[in-house]
Amino acid sequence: MRWWLVPLGAAAVFGAVIALTMPMSLSAADRTGSAITCGTALRADLTTARHEDSLNRQLADMVGPQYHPTDYAGECRSQIATKWRVALPVAALGGLVIAMVAAADVVSVRGRGRHRARAAVVTPALGFPSAPMRGAHP
Repeated sequence: MRWWLVPLGAAAVFGAVIALTMPMSLSAADRTGSAITCGTALRADLTTARHEDSLNRQLADMVGPQYHPTDYAGECRSQIATKWRVALPVAALGGLVIAMVAAADVVSVRGRGRHRARAAVVTPALGFPSAPMRGAHP
């Protein structure tokens, strides 16, 4: 019955790690028309986002209200934090499932070992009497 829990827990841990390594980008584009990249949750790269934020601030200061200051770096940080908030509990739950199955197996093996040892002490001769019965032929 527990055989499917270990692969399920391992899949949760593996999936969370894979999710953290996937690259992220915003739906907004930079000056070249490429999506603004944020890096991964394990290694954030906010260079493009900060550059675009700086350009938009300069344009808003020089040209006027038709250019709005942006916070692409903040949006990237928010996406990264959200990915961590989702992936960390999934990985922890998967690890907990694996640990609980392993602990249950250890307890089960120890319990079986004690039962066998007790059975060996109680019935060492498999139920046969140790002294000859009266009237029995040799």
